[in-house]
Amino acid sequence: MQAPHAELRDLVLSKLESAGYVVKYKILNSMEFGVAQNRERVYIVGIRDDCPGATSFTWPTGCPMPPLKSFLKDSGIQPRMTDQCKDRVTEALKAIKTDTGKNPFKVSFVLDTQTGRGPVYREGFVPTITRQRGATPSYLETVSMKYLSVNSLIRLQGSDPDRFDFSCITPGQAGALAGNAMTVSVMRALLPKVLEAAGLKF
Repeated sequence: MQAPHAELRDLVLSKLESAGYVVKYKILNSMEFGVAQNRERVYIVGIRDDCPGATSFTWPTGCPMPPLKSFLKDSGIQPRMTDQCKDRVTEALKAIKTDTGKNPFKVSFVLDTQTGRGPVYREGFVPTITRQRGATPSYLETVSMKYLSVNSLIRLQGSDPDRFDFSCITPGQAGALAGNAMTVSVMRALLPKVLEAAGLKF
């Protein structure tokens, strides 16, 4: 954790502890909780120190990551690329062949086409979905050569897009919400542990 973030974390922990909470924190990766997305986030759990199980809280264990294709049930979005974006994709495809020896048109990789930090690609999973990347098509799957749809982004956050009505917002706004969300499958594993330690029924 970088210094500014560590300082903020320590401040939050200190405030919670002084307010009478037993506090624990840990970095959890969504990829270890059943979604094909590399998403490391700091989770902070505070349980009131007068709860009988306040000190008994344990972090949940993960579960296997399903194949990426199980999240890509839509046809995807046909790319409309600027010349700069096309250059990034070409560079990334060449890097994949050079670095891995694999054919990206036969093996599924996901490219981040909006980054300015050189080729960013992942095999079999998606880089961290962010608000900015979710708002505009950014993640390109190499076998189909299409951008991931908003529905795919929602699935990669551990949720079911059919449960939502996005008719009142644009696809870009829906994608931004997906990128700014907490991964549902992580929370589904974490909350029962928190409630149990707090002496509450789930």
